[in-house]
Amino acid sequence: MKTKENQMEMDRKYLCYFGVKYPIREVDGWHVSTKQFESVLKRDSLFLMEAIDILDGFFYFLDEELFYSLSDEEIYRLVNRL
Repeated sequence: MKTKENQMEMDRKYLCYFGVKYPIREVDGWHVSTKQFESVLKRDSLFLMEAIDILDGFFYFLDEELFYSLSDEEIYRLVNRL
């Protein structure tokens, strides 16, 4: 069981932003993250060009619960409805 948990942890991707790791996923070439990360980036974008650049690199932000519970296919369908 420990090996499976470690593999799941390795499969997750994170972006480290000012010492905090925020989860990210790439779905069909689109970068997706959580609304919490979006909130931090929007706040910081008032002062930091780096935050604006990172924010521009993401296409969609989900509630944390949906971010972890939806499959890539479900996120793909959600994103393509926009």
